[in-house]
Amino acid sequence: MRYGVLGDIHSNIQALDACLAVLEKEAVDGYLCLGDLVGYGGDPVAVLERVRELDPHLVAGNHDWAVAERMSLNYFNTQARVAVHWTRTVLDKKHIDWLGSLEPMGVFDGITLAHGTVHEP
Repeated sequence: MRYGVLGDIHSNIQALDACLAVLEKEAVDGYLCLGDLVGYGGDPVAVLERVRELDPHLVAGNHDWAVAERMSLNYFNTQARVAVHWTRTVLDKKHIDWLGSLEPMGVFDGITLAHGTVHEP
């Protein structure tokens, strides 16, 4: 099985589409996503919808959990906090609930995925 690995997309649909175009040429069999789907960029809805279409094995990043209010913003810098608050106004409840349902670590096909580390995902 050949996986395309995605991570730290941060609501940047243009970058995601560029990466997916390359991975399509590589004929990957599936996708692994290491979180931080949202944050900073201007297209969180488009990114979430595109990633969900891929049906990847994925884990949550700290920005995903922050938007879903599963983690504190205490360790976020000012720009990240602004991005989290703005993203909450753009996403609907189903998107926020979906982000909140993701776990920060998972094992798929014998591969351990974590956004941070296995000790502090």
